Amino acid sequence: AAPELAVTLRELVRDGLDDLLSGPGYHPAGLPELREAIAGYLTRNGLPTAHDEIVVTTGAHQGLVLVTELYVSQGATVLVESPNWPGCLDVFRSAGARLVTVPLDEEGPEIHTLGVLLRERRPSLLYLMPTYHNPTGVLMSAARRRRIAELAAEHEVPVLEDNAYMTYHAESGAVPAPLAAYAPPG
Repeated sequence: AAPELAVTLRELVRDGLDDLLSGPGYHPAGLPELREAIAGYLTRNGLPTAHDEIVVTTGAHQGLVLVTELYVSQGATVLVESPNWPGCLDVFRSAGARLVTVPLDEEGPEIHTLGVLLRERRPSLLYLMPTYHNPTGVLMSAARRRRIAELAAEHEVPVLEDNAYMTYHAESGAVPAPLAAYAPPG
């Protein structure tokens, strides 16, 4: 685990354990304090978010499965970047999706190809990793994020933005805004 996790857990046990143990401990959408913190983090990084818009999962894989269950049915088309993280491809395939790939360039999904595929294939879902794409490491530009958000809205395609690597960006001193920040109401 990240070194920060050990520090945070020690602080929690020292300063917050009694509060955590005072309630029922059952929070289907996640610990309320954590949902508030995540909403604040997203808001500070360009995407106004309320705590009730947050569902905490046990990790990216569980989030991916939940979204797939909501949007992908047998035979549905899912657009994915190529190359891509094999874990997401397995989840989509197990749901019976037809995967259609969009090649990457130095800024992310090749925009012309993406536009054509959105128009011609009418996908049920667009899965992207705009922030330090796995496995390429590509960091999508703000202009590319904006254009993809416009295309997704135009074609009414939900976007599953996998931001497992959304973190402080050393060059700019900021975290890139999520794609939804470019498509109010996100």
